[in-house]
Amino acid sequence: MYYCRPNLFRLSCHLVVPVLIAVLNLNYSEAQTKGSIAVPGSQDVLGSSTSLTLDKAISLAFQVNPLIKKSQAEIRFAMAASSESKSSLSPKVSLNGFASSGNYRSIGMNSPGVFPTYLLTLPAGEFEDINLMLMLPISTGNKFDAQIANRKAQIEAAIAQDQETIAEVRFQVTKAYLSVLLSKELVKTDHDRTLAASQMAINAQSLYTAGKTTSASVDRSKAEEADAEKNEILDQGNVQKNLIRLNLAIGQSPTSDIDVSDSLHWHEMNLSEQGSLDQASTSRPALGFARDQVKESAEAIREVVGKFKPQIYGFAMTDLASKGRMGSGSMIGLTLSFPIYNAGEGADERHQAESAEIEAKANLDETKLDVDDQVAEAWEDIKTSNASLIASKSAIVEAESAYKIIAQRVEFGKSILSEQLDSLASVTRAKYTLAQAIYDHELAVAELERAMGIQIKGDKS
Repeated sequence: MYYCRPNLFRLSCHLVVPVLIAVLNLNYSEAQTKGSIAVPGSQDVLGSSTSLTLDKAISLAFQVNPLIKKSQAEIRFAMAASSESKSSLSPKVSLNGFASSGNYRSIGMNSPGVFPTYLLTLPAGEFEDINLMLMLPISTGNKFDAQIANRKAQIEAAIAQDQETIAEVRFQVTKAYLSVLLSKELVKTDHDRTLAASQMAINAQSLYTAGKTTSASVDRSKAEEADAEKNEILDQGNVQKNLIRLNLAIGQSPTSDIDVSDSLHWHEMNLSEQGSLDQASTSRPALGFARDQVKESAEAIREVVGKFKPQIYGFAMTDLASKGRMGSGSMIGLTLSFPIYNAGEGADERHQAESAEIEAKANLDETKLDVDDQVAEAWEDIKTSNASLIASKSAIVEAESAYKIIAQRVEFGKSILSEQLDSLASVTRAKYTLAQAIYDHELAVAELERAMGIQIKGDKS
């Protein structure tokens, strides 16, 4: 129900209020549509499965990670600000109503915050009036054009920042996932060591029973078995800790029941270091963000300059209903404003905007250096892990071969047990080194992907 005073207000309210409400509902619906943003991976749902591939873990993170939700909200904010700035070039209409009673004339103004502002001479006696006021910008010194361009650059910057956030979340999930795979690989290695040590303890006991070795050898082999079991238990604990870190990287509760289904694999690289640097210069979101900030600052300068140029608006007003004065009427016209003296305010604002532009350009240069450094460091890690892989593969072959020979010699009484224990330790170290080399390589590839701003496709080996 819409309540209006009797007489002239009643008819106008019944006509105007429903129309305004319909317009407001339409604007709200449009704003909701414009503010809708798709989240990457939003169609990929985890469901009831708790076993995750790396791709599925990343997809889940895109849906639930709060950092991504925050960056998506910043895009929506920038889009709303852009839409608001575009409205500055459109006509503005206000519906104004006045009711007064007094013994002298005065000037009435519509409610604060309502644009266009409307001033009306209020006569003595009882007076009522309903009117419409329209204002249209004709020439604003490109102030609003610059503002619109500035807001567009803000949207582009928000999108670039969102892509950088997505890349960072992808990297953190990948790093945590690889840590789980590494710890699981170490569990396997220590389990193999436990089995080997257990068999050695059995063999030592048999040799001791046959009088072919001492009780010290039996005790030494049992101690090795116990140490291997202890390390296996510690590795299993590290698996659980790394699963907690994976949950946190995804953006969900650390107690969520998940596991990983991939295995630790090596991916071949088909890129050169210089090619990576060139690619990063065009595809890294952080650089796009920095470039968009330079655009923002340039348009901010143009906006400041426009504020202090002549402003020309057209206006029109008409009475819808009036009581207390002779007749009603309409009017159209132009208004021109030109700031002549502002006590240095314009110069100060321009200096601030120019300083912001200098800072934005310096930040862009700094970001370029930082990205180049990240690419170079990632490549150094890749080179190091490549060399470690080659060495560890050779070490495993040699260590396992030596272990088999020494195990046979111990069985026939040609070598002592301590040699076999030392050889088993060499095999275990070589497997540790190989697993760590693969982990380091895959992590370095993930770091390179983040630095370049793209995903690198390769073959598992």
